[in-house]
Amino acid sequence: MTRHAITGELRLRLHLPAGRIEIATWDEPAAEVEVEPLNGTPAAAELAASVTQRLHDRPGGHELQIETPGRRGLRAFSREPQLRFAIRVPLGTHVDAETASADIDVHGRIGDADLRTASWGRGARGSYGRRGDQGGERRRSPGVGRTKGAREHGVR
Repeated sequence: MTRHAITGELRLRLHLPAGRIEIATWDEPAAEVEVEPLNGTPAAAELAASVTQRLHDRPGGHELQIETPGRRGLRAFSREPQLRFAIRVPLGTHVDAETASADIDVHGRIGDADLRTASWGRGARGSYGRRGDQGGERRRSPGVGRTKGAREHGVR
């Protein structure tokens, strides 16, 4: 597990071809990232070891990029080994995630989110709305899906 000290607002940018992204918020000025293969294949272990994490300063806070190496774009993903990203971030973190075939689970309150997936029946699911709202909308897309807005409770 890797721990990053965060001051100010955080923007989290994720790139995972296949697997699972789990994001939980907490009341700490830090981000913790755990990356692990979802199966025991050598290719998945190698991919997990090659994931990059870069923390950059930005006006008002930080940006944390977590990426798998290789091809970019939703159509570039094909038969990649599956990984699990388990990430804890400060409350109000903004999230940008790109995946071809990965579930995205968010627990807690995040800021703006841009979640893109190209898989049928996978991707962001759950209830979300503006901060403080108990309402929201549910969006699931069989094609390239995009979800924007502040999130409350969970996107699963």
